[in-house]
Amino acid sequence: MSNGKRDSGTPSGSPSMDAGAGDAGSAVDAGRGASRAGTVVKRTLQLTFDDGPEPVKSALNPILKEVEARGVIAAFFVLGEEVKTSRSAIVTIRDAGHVVGNHSWDHMEKGTSTYSDDQIYLEFEDTHAEVKKAGVTMDYWRAPRGEQIQRIQQILRSPKPPQKQLYSNGHCDWQADSKDAIGSSTAEAMLKSIERDFKDPKIPPLRLKGTRVWRLLFHVKDSTAKALTNVLNELQAQGGTFVDFSQDS
Repeated sequence: MSNGKRDSGTPSGSPSMDAGAGDAGSAVDAGRGASRAGTVVKRTLQLTFDDGPEPVKSALNPILKEVEARGVIAAFFVLGEEVKTSRSAIVTIRDAGHVVGNHSWDHMEKGTSTYSDDQIYLEFEDTHAEVKKAGVTMDYWRAPRGEQIQRIQQILRSPKPPQKQLYSNGHCDWQADSKDAIGSSTAEAMLKSIERDFKDPKIPPLRLKGTRVWRLLFHVKDSTAKALTNVLNELQAQGGTFVDFSQDS
């Protein structure tokens, strides 16, 4: 279930990152009160949500409503085991105009290193098939916990025959983590975690079509649904602009 899944920690980095782009203003970003103090740091932000689609009524639906209010396309990286019991929710996400991505079958809760290559392939293949039953085809994927990205990428993009390629795109990374999956349950806590990543020189923003973009990580959770309006309002007040999800690599 989505409430038990944990993506965590530092964004893992991807080839599409701009390694020299840590100029988003770490010195001038004074934290949650920045906008009220008169300091604005302009950032372009994408919204992504992991796990789910459950719980649908208490988390997914309020999150979809809030994202709709922003007028942007988000990405939802779903779990196959939850899609199986809430397949109609995938149609709801798709019909709202959002992107559906693959986050494995059950988040590989035992730890990615304990799974064989064949088991990892099945985690993603079975999820892909389950989502396709809802009439949706996925082009994007994200590794649970950001673990063993290169290994999973090889398995999904260049599997050993007779397995067929599942995805041509690489891993969809994130640059700022709300930590809502591992303890941040309030808007204030999520903002502190996101702003910590903004200020980390080791986590530069992406460069997509010449624009520097911060891809935010949230989860389909009740606490996230309750806090999301305040989190996004504050990020916007601090100079953030929300844009449609995209991935070049």
